[in-house]
Amino acid sequence: MSKQPLFKVVTDLIFNTISVSNPLKNIWDIKNISYDQWTEWTDVITSLEESELNVLNNELEKLFKHFNTGDFWQILVLSRKFRDIQTSLPAFDFEKELNKRSLTVSQFVSHFSKSIKNVSKAQLDEDYIENLRNDALAPMIDNAVFEGNEDTLIEIFSAVIWFGAIPADLLDEEIQIIGNKNTESYAGIWETNNLLKTVDCKDSLLTYLLFLICELYFVKEEDLRNDDGGLSLTKIVSHLRSHM
Repeated sequence: MSKQPLFKVVTDLIFNTISVSNPLKNIWDIKNISYDQWTEWTDVITSLEESELNVLNNELEKLFKHFNTGDFWQILVLSRKFRDIQTSLPAFDFEKELNKRSLTVSQFVSHFSKSIKNVSKAQLDEDYIENLRNDALAPMIDNAVFEGNEDTLIEIFSAVIWFGAIPADLLDEEIQIIGNKNTESYAGIWETNNLLKTVDCKDSLLTYLLFLICELYFVKEEDLRNDDGGLSLTKIVSHLRSHM
């Protein structure tokens, strides 16, 4: 029997503690849960006896001692859905982990490319690449939001998300695209890495980006798109600005 993903182990532990059947089979089920329901569950957790909270927190700390590829970004999203849960369960306070994983855009592209090159073809599948990328991408976005660094956010979305190329429909946006001397080198790294071409990396990236933004910062996907249905860089940065 294969080992359960950390996300499932953690949610099983939490919901068992409050005597609720776990409604989350995987990270994607999170988007099906209403804001009010998350608030209700949070209230139940925070009302536990101190001894029960301590036991739960200790168990979580043990689980969080080591994150495998793909674990961190999923648990980070989960920690945001339980509103202000870090006060009652400090194991969910990932400030040190976020700082440890902090990368510049240039470092991210270089690190990601090198990591893929060091993976055997047997391991190189779409899920692995997506999890490797999201473990780095989620802290990059979150740290930029925490620091109030709009320039970094724009660089992430223009240089990393679109692989060094600015989509034509974004050139007329109100936000001025930051010119970056690394843009061409970013595009070169993505395009010359033949291993990345063996999986559908580009198409999946947008799906994960939207999921991360919507679930980390409580926004609806339609609020991030323009009138034509395309992704709006202006709306993304404008919404994230409200969290700075």
